[in-house]
Amino acid sequence: LSFIIGEKKKRFRRVNDTFKGTGAKAIFYRQLLEYKKEKYFIFSKMTLLCLAIAVLLSRVMKDSAMKSGMPEMYMLGIIMYMTLILTGYLGKWENELKTPYLFLIPDSPVRKLWYATLMEHIKALVDGCIFCIPLSVAWGIGPVQTILAILTYAVLQANRLYTKVIAQCLLGDTMGKTGQDFVRAIIQMTVLGIGIAIAVAAGFMVNIDLVFPIIFIYSMIITVVIGLLASIRFYSMEQLAWQ
Repeated sequence: LSFIIGEKKKRFRRVNDTFKGTGAKAIFYRQLLEYKKEKYFIFSKMTLLCLAIAVLLSRVMKDSAMKSGMPEMYMLGIIMYMTLILTGYLGKWENELKTPYLFLIPDSPVRKLWYATLMEHIKALVDGCIFCIPLSVAWGIGPVQTILAILTYAVLQANRLYTKVIAQCLLGDTMGKTGQDFVRAIIQMTVLGIGIAIAVAAGFMVNIDLVFPIIFIYSMIITVVIGLLASIRFYSMEQLAWQ
């Protein structure tokens, strides 16, 4: 299959699979089918960027990370930086917010938002593995901390998605994507900064091994809260669409 986009021809794989889902689940299965038609499935430029950064930093920062005695803290800092600065996960979920049929699906706003972003969470988990595993191997980071780092990466990307939904609802199109990303970054830095401060304090005062679990649990709780807030804003968008 192929489609003409401007002067470029984009090719898709032929897929014979059939997915069935009711309510909001249909959003996820439709996205899954669309990704299966893509040449590289869910792998994107962001995947290559994660791999390239991991390989580069595993060499460039190895001496500093190992001399510090806390290479896991270096990796955690890089994860935080990538979450706040890079804009890799645009995916198909943003298009879902622009489609009128989304508001016609008989399901709750929470489930609609969850299934509209579920594929992005899966992509973030895969990219997190591709990024964290090479660093962990090169820097000698243990398996438990590596798993927590991967999960933290995925959760922070989810936090980023839902925070951006709130930013879109607050700003609309008045400031464009740049303004939305700026507001999203400010919200994330403010909210996550509290968790980082708590985790670092616990790490130095009690045990350094507490840093990863605290940040992961805190990030998970905050992401759930922000997701619920985003669904409330999503509900207001839904009501406007019906008017």
